[in-house]
Amino acid sequence: MTGKRTRYSADFKAKVALEALRGELTTAQLAVKHSIHQTMVGEWKRQAMEGLTAVFSGKAAAPESAKAAEAEVEKLHAKIGQLVVERALLHKWPEGDSSRESSVIAGRHEQTDTADLQDQELACLQRRAQATRLANDLARSRDDLGSRADR
Repeated sequence: MTGKRTRYSADFKAKVALEALRGELTTAQLAVKHSIHQTMVGEWKRQAMEGLTAVFSGKAAAPESAKAAEAEVEKLHAKIGQLVVERALLHKWPEGDSSRESSVIAGRHEQTDTADLQDQELACLQRRAQATRLANDLARSRDDLGSRADR
């Protein structure tokens, strides 16, 4: 029993929600009348009630929410820029080439013992792993930013 979900238009949802708010028919009667499930009627009614407060406070709240969204976008762009730079720095050293990192560490710390060198190499590998995670976060942030723009 796998079928495509029916997508209802905003006008249809508003019509059903308005009828539910009037209270002339029960939720079950509205569901039968419009050939939808009862929970959808209740959900659309709840969304309509929440949306009513925004209608009356919309003029003052709209600029504030727009400014907040714009500030969040700026913050995300800054984070994206930072992650791009970090990713570019990581790609200068090939993924499996730790000899370059080891030689840099060994050059700086020639008189340190091998345990210290191993600790330094481990720290480099941990930074590389963290940068990879940050690059993945960057990709997710771009996807989130794109999905927010679509809304």
